[in-house]
Amino acid sequence: MATGLHSGEGLIWNVRDPIFENRENKQTGGLERVMTDSGVDDKRLCVIEPEFAQPLKLMSNPRNILSTVLRCAWDHKQLRTMVKNDPNIATGAHIAIIGHITEEELKREIGQCELFNGFANRFLWLYVKRSKVLAEGGLMDDATLKGIAFDLKASLSKALAVGRMHRDPEASALWKKVYPVLTSDGVGMSGVVTNRAEAQVLRMEMHYALQDGSSLIKKVHLQAALALWQYCFESARYVFGDRLADINAQKILEALKACSGGMTRTEIWEQVFNRNINGTAFELALSTLETLGLSIKRSEGTAGRTAERWFYKEKS
Repeated sequence: MATGLHSGEGLIWNVRDPIFENRENKQTGGLERVMTDSGVDDKRLCVIEPEFAQPLKLMSNPRNILSTVLRCAWDHKQLRTMVKNDPNIATGAHIAIIGHITEEELKREIGQCELFNGFANRFLWLYVKRSKVLAEGGLMDDATLKGIAFDLKASLSKALAVGRMHRDPEASALWKKVYPVLTSDGVGMSGVVTNRAEAQVLRMEMHYALQDGSSLIKKVHLQAALALWQYCFESARYVFGDRLADINAQKILEALKACSGGMTRTEIWEQVFNRNINGTAFELALSTLETLGLSIKRSEGTAGRTAERWFYKEKS
């Protein structure tokens, strides 16, 4: 278990393979391959991030490869850096991330790149609130804690003996029924962060089966996975709501909602973006709002050329 996600290189280092170097053999004059670092034997790593906003901030730096490494880790690809002086490699690593972040921080810090490059939809988003106010905390007694630890250890031992997994007929029939829904395209930002649903449910049903030490995924395992996914889906929809996937379009939409008199292109350019937006992205954002029926434009005469004023339009 670790904390402090900072860089992709640092993450790889914690699950690295043995490192070898070619060194000159003083006796023979030739080169020989020498192990300079034994690497990490246990490639399982659980990272707890109580301040998940910090890694999100770091990932906004184009030179930071943390997002890329995490996406590769989710896909179970070989992790490596192509840096000449630090060519570390990690093979067969199993990495889990548990992050805590407030709704406001998440909306503020997660960048458009992380939304669209597949980073966000590789996470299960769970909206949680405190259910009780416990002045003295909610510490578990030792006997109960030891019992949970014993059951977990027993489940892990049984899971290690499981080989290839498959669904039984009932689970297979249910999977075929829900698959079209799981693979359908979502709407807005909540759709973007949940559009890996079938892969997430597949992993969860396997986890539930493995907890029973079973190579056979039963209907009850898939039902449990679907129930958890539904909670994740509702959480994402609650947090991101009907916010648009195009962040620029969302910014314009919010500005138009707050301005009953509408805004000209120039006003949007200056007041919403401080003149700091790519022209193509600006046109695409306006076009998105118009296509979705969320805004309308009207031409108005000026002392010079005809201006274009944009207004928020409520969906009927």
